[in-house]
Amino acid sequence: FAYGKQENRKWIIVDIGVTFADDTIPGVDLIYPDPGFIVDKKNDLLGLVLTHAHEDHIGAIAHIWPKLLCDIYATPFTSVLIKEKFRERKIDLEYKPANYSTRIIDMFARRLQVQERLTHQIAEAIQDVLNPIGVAVVMEGVHMCMQMRGVEKQNSFASTSSMLGQFRKSAETRAEFLSIISK
Repeated sequence: FAYGKQENRKWIIVDIGVTFADDTIPGVDLIYPDPGFIVDKKNDLLGLVLTHAHEDHIGAIAHIWPKLLCDIYATPFTSVLIKEKFRERKIDLEYKPANYSTRIIDMFARRLQVQERLTHQIAEAIQDVLNPIGVAVVMEGVHMCMQMRGVEKQNSFASTSSMLGQFRKSAETRAEFLSIISK
């Protein structure tokens, strides 16, 4: 499934298995996905959704996922079987792609909201996905409303931060982080 305008379309792939054709496609008995199509869309792919654990739906996941590096959403039962497929192919289940944080930022930044909430949502998402001992997110934003109307302050920006885990608990860790990013 895809949504959005052609130039900014996002994809969610649901049940990548085979299906049987009906009378609307004469001469075709079996329909199956084109893995090349899915790989071509990987930069705009939000995730794979697997509703059940038939072999035709999960059998290819371990082969195609390393080319996609996207989220997989599945029922608990299906998830167990997918994890086993990954283990068989020696795929690291803890691997997160390097661009994961930018995908998280893009996901939340598209919503209409205030910078403070955005900063905290990004920190919580990183915490939930990667489960590190601490997360620190600092955002700086140029706000056109401050430059063009109201206070009319040119070259002004707003800075917000969200600290979780070790960064919140330890003043020393927090101070070290803040000193590094202020350089």
